[in-house]
Amino acid sequence: MEDTPQHGTLGSSWSLASASAKVAAGATAAAVIFGAAYLLYKRNSSSSSHYSDAPLAQADDARFLEPLKFKRFRLAHIEEVNYNVKLFRFELPDANATLALPPGRHVTLRAPSPLAGENNKLILRPYTPVSPSDTKGHFDLVLKYYEQGRMSRYLHKTAQVGDYIDVRGPTGRFKYKPNEHKLVCLIAGGTGLTPMLALMREMLAHPDEKGQIVLIFQNRFAKDLIMREEIENLCTTHDDQAHAVFVLTRPEKDWMDPKHTKVGVRHASGYVDEDLLRSVLTESAASTLCCTCGPGGFNDSVKEHLTALGFDNLFTF
Repeated sequence: MEDTPQHGTLGSSWSLASASAKVAAGATAAAVIFGAAYLLYKRNSSSSSHYSDAPLAQADDARFLEPLKFKRFRLAHIEEVNYNVKLFRFELPDANATLALPPGRHVTLRAPSPLAGENNKLILRPYTPVSPSDTKGHFDLVLKYYEQGRMSRYLHKTAQVGDYIDVRGPTGRFKYKPNEHKLVCLIAGGTGLTPMLALMREMLAHPDEKGQIVLIFQNRFAKDLIMREEIENLCTTHDDQAHAVFVLTRPEKDWMDPKHTKVGVRHASGYVDEDLLRSVLTESAASTLCCTCGPGGFNDSVKEHLTALGFDNLFTF
């Protein structure tokens, strides 16, 4: 069954500028835990079916990433996040080092195509790590499985713990400057959340940042809301600065019940549309930065709605 378009609906009136937007701190929230088990594998060193078996990145590298040169990082861990999303952890050569990726930037992975008839074809795809930039010893990528997605299929179906994957970076054009905007509206679809979460973390951690943040996160089902617990915690801890709207196109019957929300978080049903955007864009267009990341059709739709509302300052990851 395909999703049927409908207007996004907020459960109740809500303003970023008003303290009345807060849900009672004592409200009971349904805990969502992704990934019940850690899947650890030991690669057979004699196998020739996996990509590369020797690292290029060495412990004495001054930089672990270079924007124009691929280096190889060991896949150290695979975790099931939900029914079609996995987390892939890659080791840094130094256990005390950090990737230190600037917010809004990403890394590019290179691997062989897993599709029949493309044995000699290399594929390149950009991804934003979901792990905080100051994480020591590793970085994590979260990928949804797509049957026709070459990199997605390679990592989900072919790659094993112990394999080495080519990575370069940082890449991307986004540059974060504190207090450049009064409002930053982050609009994500599915695993397009990752660059948004990185920017959200950075803004909330910066001692001088005064700008408001609103994250709109659209998915089909509640179980698709990756990193939900962290988002809720960020909004609860920084409820005077950060807010989120979780949008489901196929919500459960009790999705709009306020008892399932946390402080600073609202639930909506339908799709990201002009009505929903209008309700959260509380500053002028000149004072607002909008960012979007998701499937192509999602990004196009968001851009169309923002343009209709007069918000042209849009960055698409």
